[in-house]
Amino acid sequence: MAPPADIKLPPALAALKNRRSEAVPITLEEREHRVERARELLAKNKLDALVICTGSSLTYFTGLSWGQSERFFAWVLPVKGAPFVVCPVFEEGRVRERMEAKPATLPQASVTKVYTWNEDDSPYTLLAKALKDAG
Repeated sequence: MAPPADIKLPPALAALKNRRSEAVPITLEEREHRVERARELLAKNKLDALVICTGSSLTYFTGLSWGQSERFFAWVLPVKGAPFVVCPVFEEGRVRERMEAKPATLPQASVTKVYTWNEDDSPYTLLAKALKDAG
């Protein structure tokens, strides 16, 4: 996108070329490599799981974009076992829809378990149960 005509860029910026065509999508293999590398680091540091709520880390591992909310949402990567999601019950459909829309980028999307909580439940208690289920 070119700057508006009334804005003069410094020569160094004006000389930059558009490199958009060089960008390539991140492959499923790359995402799986990231997950396995994270697991190696978890094990090395004697941690049982990585809990990611939203933001660039979620996108980095899964390709999913999820907005910040006052309600707890997490993608969890246990050191062993399949990643899982903890979310409000009313978000389950949207979570599954987004996971299915990204089969080429989301590791194990078709087998990702989704744990849901209701307004009168504690999402943290559910997270603890899910971690226990994961071993």
